[in-house]
Amino acid sequence: STLDNILVFTNLGNYLFIPVHILNETKWKELGKHVNNIISGLSSDEKIIASLVLDDEESDITLFTKNGNVKRCKLKDFIVSRYSKAMTAFKLKDDDEVINVIRTKDKTLFVSESGKYLNISSDEISIVGPRASGVKGISLTNDKVISAMSYDNNSEYITIITNKKTAKR
Repeated sequence: STLDNILVFTNLGNYLFIPVHILNETKWKELGKHVNNIISGLSSDEKIIASLVLDDEESDITLFTKNGNVKRCKLKDFIVSRYSKAMTAFKLKDDDEVINVIRTKDKTLFVSESGKYLNISSDEISIVGPRASGVKGISLTNDKVISAMSYDNNSEYITIITNKKTAKR
């Protein structure tokens, strides 16, 4: 609804707080407006990787980076009164970048490029503030995290699709 707010996360650890009512209503064939025309502060090599509707402020979100860092935050910590520029969501180190931002559920799963995975309870990730750098979620040498997700205990299967056109359930 137009009363909602959207959180938009980028790969360089920034986020945008966008009230829905400031977005222009367009037809489905129209291009729309570039996000830099709405909120300033994004660099040209920054990519949007996730967006969430700010509906349940008491819920948690989990942010993952390609070097295996992870952090969990309360959604209410991302509410700002001035939304004219990008804010910091994850303090990144060196050549790291955020790969996924999701709502936290019971379990957390990391998958690396070489096919290794780590499955942990989401409670093992401590809750920190938005400007913190997080903790090491998975230790990797000469590898990087390509996918990370959170799922609940009711999930029975996971489907993995590779870049070699194979799939596994």
